[in-house]
Amino acid sequence: MISLFAHPWMLWLLVGLLALGVLYRWAAARQRVALALLGGRLRDARRVPVSLTLAGLTLLLLGAAGPRWGRDWTQSAAPGRDVLVVLDASWSMFAESPSRMHRARAALLDLATHLRTRGGTRVALLAFAGNPRVLCPLTHDLDHFRDVVESLDDLAPPPGLGAGTRIGAALTTALELPGSRPERDLLLLSDGDDPASDGEWRVGIRAAREAGVPVHVVALGDSTRDSLIRTPTGWLTYEEKEVRTRLKAAPLQRIASETQGEWLPAGTRTPDLPAFYERIARTATADSPDALPVYHPRQTWFLLPAFVFLLVALWRMT
Repeated sequence: MISLFAHPWMLWLLVGLLALGVLYRWAAARQRVALALLGGRLRDARRVPVSLTLAGLTLLLLGAAGPRWGRDWTQSAAPGRDVLVVLDASWSMFAESPSRMHRARAALLDLATHLRTRGGTRVALLAFAGNPRVLCPLTHDLDHFRDVVESLDDLAPPPGLGAGTRIGAALTTALELPGSRPERDLLLLSDGDDPASDGEWRVGIRAAREAGVPVHVVALGDSTRDSLIRTPTGWLTYEEKEVRTRLKAAPLQRIASETQGEWLPAGTRTPDLPAFYERIARTATADSPDALPVYHPRQTWFLLPAFVFLLVALWRMT
């Protein structure tokens, strides 16, 4: 459910305003008791201005929070597709300098900026190694997507992903994301280096073909020479031997070609994902008829009476 306020966090300021109102009533009651003991009487001339001031400030905060309701059918948002980003976060992605993961992060941040200007596209982020994990569910909130991408560590995989590179399981999980539209694309960023070498990635091909969803592949890494994998404590080792990795393009090419997806061999460069996405969009068969909901802004309903109350309170106090 979309919030009735564009900036709901500002509503917390009402708590402070309520506290000020309670404090004022308590102080006024103490003053009345003190005057009664002295045989005097409290003048009520300033009670009305204070009440008007509190009412005006309350309405001012409500207006500043950006109230909105009622669909504006005269405005149309750009229709779009769902982009399900499947990011390889296994240890091999931390090889080379800058690392494959560093280049993937930079490219995804560029993509988020591009999608914001394009409009209409929902995006999700799933990271995987031995296990897949959804880091960002499908959302129009590209700022949240950027925050999740920026939170990825350049030195180690996210916790809980396990060991290995299970591309097939990751693609299958992405296809099962709840709420995704039929008009969707899978964007896989990987070096294709699976230590198991058991062809598990074919499971993802079958799942994508059954769903009729293309997998667009961005291949990261140097395919000409092996690289060591740096960890926060030194080089990655297995059975007391340093682990070496290189781009394994063959399975990634098969995934793209057999699912009718696009292929981008980025190598050791930072991939240009905005241009790659536009290439995807040109080959897409259709966009979703869904559009971003556009609501009527209702700030004036609160701001106008707020200024009236504050002006009257100011006039009564002069």
